Amino acid sequence: MGTVALQGSAVVSTCVDPVAIIANHISLDIPLPEVLKEGVDVIALVDRAVTTFDERKFLLVDVGGELTIRAYNTKEEVPGEIIGRVQYVQVPWLSCMQRKSSGFEEDDELY
Repeated sequence: MGTVALQGSAVVSTCVDPVAIIANHISLDIPLPEVLKEGVDVIALVDRAVTTFDERKFLLVDVGGELTIRAYNTKEEVPGEIIGRVQYVQVPWLSCMQRKSSGFEEDDELY
């Protein structure tokens, strides 16, 4: 157990029973630059107070003691008990995400 600091927002402050889960971007199917050969850890903020089904929302599901985060199209597809809904995902900034210089000073970060 530890502490996670997230930037304040309406989404974060309205979570009734929040928990932060460290997940791999590949397991959540988050597109990142293809230059990354290994998975990147992201923070998923889950509100355990929201246990109702909502289509195409990422849900935290207990499948026989194993936790799974995934989106489902229908309630019938959910293989276990819904124990929370993902409200926010924070992806770390990586140097491979930096844009290439265009040659125009207006586009450069130091302008």
